[in-house]
Amino acid sequence: MSDSTDGRIQLLSDLHLEIERGSRPLYEYDFPAHAPNLALLGDIGWTRDSRLFEWLEAQLARFRRVFFVSGNHEPYVSTLACTPVFIRHY
Repeated sequence: MSDSTDGRIQLLSDLHLEIERGSRPLYEYDFPAHAPNLALLGDIGWTRDSRLFEWLEAQLARFRRVFFVSGNHEPYVSTLACTPVFIRHY
């Protein structure tokens, strides 16, 4: 039974949204929500690409909370220091 205190977390990692996959546009990945919270655990996309943050914004609209943990590929060809700050609390 789910309610407003539901602590379930859906986990995703290693999406590599920065990699071309046929005709599908970069940073396009749709998946069903199975929990109120989403944990993105590394290697989701490049932090130097604004499309990653647009995709993260879309997830914030779908989930109560989104936890984003940077992996070793997020700052690829860049640094985390060059990454825009993306922290939002609701």
